[in-house]
Amino acid sequence: PLAADTHFARCKILRDASQRDESLSACMQAITAALSGNDDLTLARAFTVRAGIFGGLGQIESGRQELLYAEAVTVRLGDEALKIQLMMTRAWLDAREDRVESAVAWADRAIAAADLPKFFGDAQIVWKGSQAYSANANTVAQIQATQGASVLAADLAVDDEIWVKY
Repeated sequence: PLAADTHFARCKILRDASQRDESLSACMQAITAALSGNDDLTLARAFTVRAGIFGGLGQIESGRQELLYAEAVTVRLGDEALKIQLMMTRAWLDAREDRVESAVAWADRAIAAADLPKFFGDAQIVWKGSQAYSANANTVAQIQATQGASVLAADLAVDDEIWVKY
């Protein structure tokens, strides 16, 4: 599992640095390591990240295929946070295909099912108006020190508009 986690961390770093091809490769290394180490959590997360990257590249069908793999593993795991992340990834792919109603419906389902730490635990920051959430203590300290900003402490409602940075 440690090898899979390491490759997955590299995958996310490269994604965040907009190095998509390298990120796809690192995610595949995470998938390979997760399969050999029976690490279903990393396996599902790596497939989900790959789905989002493919969506960003406009390769929607490839993204949907990765999402199917992630869903199969997630059902086996029964992990609620992953299920919500999959809903948001499906919303992202639908939005990339200009299927706005479907994208909004998936996002609404995900938001209704989410609580902040469970769903946004790996986000750098989540903004709702002038309120912000982060699982990172340093980021929370910065939110608290920012004039006009406050810490978002409550769950989100279906119709809340949010901004998320991963």
